[in-house]
Amino acid sequence: MRWSYDATDQALYVTLRDDLTRAGVIEMPDGTIVDVDAAGQAVGVEVIRSWAEWDIDAVIRRFALDEDTASALRWIAYAPLVRSRPTHDGGAGPGQGFQPEPPVGVSGQTRPAPEFAAA
Repeated sequence: MRWSYDATDQALYVTLRDDLTRAGVIEMPDGTIVDVDAAGQAVGVEVIRSWAEWDIDAVIRRFALDEDTASALRWIAYAPLVRSRPTHDGGAGPGQGFQPEPPVGVSGQTRPAPEFAAA
């Protein structure tokens, strides 16, 4: 499982399965986008404005994710940087800081918001 977070766009993308090919998307009621394969299995999850409320458990239930995948997805979903509301300058707000080690098999990267020149 891999994840990436774009602080500029406030977008989180989690690749759940590298062994499946994306064939379509399903939009959940809260706006979460789930990429699916031809059989409807979840391949990846995209959340715009990840600091806003989104129902991670609805995704886990709807796509019958196994416990290891569900646990790792919850870890990513509630990571301090991902859940930090953006500040006026485009950076992340409160919530950054210590984050426990990720579950085994989870890796990711964050693309920070651009620096803004002081006026």
